[in-house]
Amino acid sequence: MSLRVSFCGTSYPADHHDWKGVFLRHMLFALAGRPELSFACWLPPGEIPSNARRFGRSDDSAFLGQLLQYGGIAQALRRPRPRTLLSPVELLYRLRRAYRSEQRFDVHHVNWLQHALALPDDGAPALVTALGTDMSLLSVPGVPALLRRVFKRRRVVIAPNAPWMADRLRSLFGRECEVSPVCFGIGQRWFEALRTPSFAPPTWLVVSRITKGKMGDLFQWGEPYFSRGQRRLVLIGPMQDDMAIPAWIDYRGPASAAEIAERWFPESAGVLTLSRHPEGRPQLLLEAAASGLPIIASDLRAHLDLRDEGCPIEIVSTPQEFSDAVARLEQPDVNAEKGAAMRHWATEGPGTWNDCAGRYADLYRKLLGAAA
Repeated sequence: MSLRVSFCGTSYPADHHDWKGVFLRHMLFALAGRPELSFACWLPPGEIPSNARRFGRSDDSAFLGQLLQYGGIAQALRRPRPRTLLSPVELLYRLRRAYRSEQRFDVHHVNWLQHALALPDDGAPALVTALGTDMSLLSVPGVPALLRRVFKRRRVVIAPNAPWMADRLRSLFGRECEVSPVCFGIGQRWFEALRTPSFAPPTWLVVSRITKGKMGDLFQWGEPYFSRGQRRLVLIGPMQDDMAIPAWIDYRGPASAAEIAERWFPESAGVLTLSRHPEGRPQLLLEAAASGLPIIASDLRAHLDLRDEGCPIEIVSTPQEFSDAVARLEQPDVNAEKGAAMRHWATEGPGTWNDCAGRYADLYRKLLGAAA
């Protein structure tokens, strides 16, 4: 018999052009491809695997979809509006009600720590993923205590998607559960990308949601080197903060994964991110590495973590370091060598989403073995 797994999350792509929660779609489809697992999902509207089903009330997905239109649960917590003020409470109420409507699951797969607060009193073990945004949630008074109370009732593994989060999670929850980092996988399409970069002039790429934190120092540090026409900076992503984009940046708005993989990645000299936003493990950087692109990144903890794991990412802390890295990687031979090293690391390290699904399946079995 297959293991019955509940799978919940509050961000999920509505279609193949949607950016929201794309990693959850990849994760779910890879997991559902394993014959020993059977999935019931509590997610916003969007395509799920043909051999999975949804659980909960029929209007739960519509509620989650509407919440995403207002920026998602994280935005509702950071910037409450009249329409979203009670959304976190309603979300937990709906999720707990959905769990209670079901007969027993063998294991719960909970995406994001706050959703663990709704776990039912069924004693079933739980795998709880944690992302960078969860770290700020843990600073809210009372939240760690509430989570510890939930975790004491069952066998739990917290699986952050980056090792740098593990120490803090162990300090908070080490007595109640195990902390075992699981890095996300990378879609096969990115490993198959064929690069044909032009260096006359070089094109550099930023792919990101447009927020002040995500842009970081990009506008200040980039202007001296991209405003003179000697190189081009293309910015791709949805506008989520009301920000003015400098005229020297070629802003293209959001683009599909297919367009990024087939057009922008192949022709670019590399990917830039000067983000200051709390990140777990930036998925876009993994995809760029698998595609063989050099990466220049800020000294954010998530980026340093990649370097510590052997990723040949270029970390910059000052405008001069940024300028030097751009100039060095615009040398075609250096660029090609760095790109090959990036792809090798992605292949031997994170691997594909199927590899990631295997890591999660191993933890399911470990949880069930310990709970038996």
